[in-house]
Amino acid sequence: MFVLLVAQTQLSVFFVERTGEVTSALAAKDGGRFRHATLIYALWLAAAVPVYVFFYFVRETLALRWRRWLTKRTLKKYFSHRAFYRLTWQQDKIDNPDQRISEDIRNFTQSSLSFLLIFVGATFQLGAFSHKLWGISHGLVFFLLVYATFGTIMTVFSKPLVNLNFAQLRREADFRFGLVRVRENAESIAFYCGEEEESAQVRSRFNDAFHNYTRILRWTLGLNSFQWSLNFASLVIPSLRTLVTDLTFEITEGEGLIIVGPSGDGKSSLLRAVAGLWRRCCFCRRRHT
Repeated sequence: MFVLLVAQTQLSVFFVERTGEVTSALAAKDGGRFRHATLIYALWLAAAVPVYVFFYFVRETLALRWRRWLTKRTLKKYFSHRAFYRLTWQQDKIDNPDQRISEDIRNFTQSSLSFLLIFVGATFQLGAFSHKLWGISHGLVFFLLVYATFGTIMTVFSKPLVNLNFAQLRREADFRFGLVRVRENAESIAFYCGEEEESAQVRSRFNDAFHNYTRILRWTLGLNSFQWSLNFASLVIPSLRTLVTDLTFEITEGEGLIIVGPSGDGKSSLLRAVAGLWRRCCFCRRRHT
């Protein structure tokens, strides 16, 4: 998993760079450069697909084997010293042990592994992209760290949503237990005409699960609104950290200035403007007045 995470991070950085190369080729209207950049992108994409597919397979296999280990360990304790019988006296503390063993262990292993890999993968990507951005702007890197930390805290550590999801598991288990109880005691309920009472209890348990899930949806609505706002803002904010307005500088006689930058950034255009070859630009009019 660690090797695949590192590979995914490197591929993400590479694809961002290749996308920039394709865009630059289009902006420069360079057909040969565009075809070459597209070919390189396609070749690396073909090599990257197995990495991402195998990552999913390894992650799910690891979660499945973790679930098998934890289930065997829990069942051993459940059936030792008649614990399954003694738990019937403590239903207020440990409710629905059958659901806990079958469902909660599965959710725990899958969710824990997913959250861990998301956190580690995001940390890798943050480090990789920060290294690339450091050469562009130090301030942009510091802003990125603060931005990512703020978004992570607001998204991950939403305690009310965690509590609501925990309560939802219990209410779903209670509803399932009510239906199982009707099936196991069908003859007794029919003998004593207890349909209305049992039906009312089952509906009450379902209503509890329904109302709790409604609260989850409301919290998720607010959380998704924050996440999408954060994602869309990330497309604009870095450009507002890098745009320069009202730039002015002065070079006295005898001083030198080196202008560096990638091809297509406008170095030649600046020299034409300074030399007076572009008389129609605002910079030249200010220079010659």
